[in-house]
Amino acid sequence: MVEVTFLIDDIDYSDRLDSQLPLVFETMSKNGDLNPVLKAACKSPEATAKVVKTLLKAMSKSQKEKLACKLLSSQREKLMRKMNKLAEDYGIVATLKDCKAVQK
Repeated sequence: MVEVTFLIDDIDYSDRLDSQLPLVFETMSKNGDLNPVLKAACKSPEATAKVVKTLLKAMSKSQKEKLACKLLSSQREKLMRKMNKLAEDYGIVATLKDCKAVQK
């Protein structure tokens, strides 16, 4: 078995993340990172986006990295499928069997 490591730095938490805000909200909710009052205030996609963007702006780099690890872990299966498809598209005869995100 061969282990390949990717290090991700400088994740963009700006408006380019807008399409992923529902996933960010879901991840924060599941992990208890979201205050129940704020969670209750998220009755519409617009309110949810505003709450999540405000929280992201207030988070430290370490908190954002921890959240990024949770997001990547929650999308583990999809990430592996896409990486395997990319390898196949480039003629790389290999199968990604596992992946995990850890904060360094």
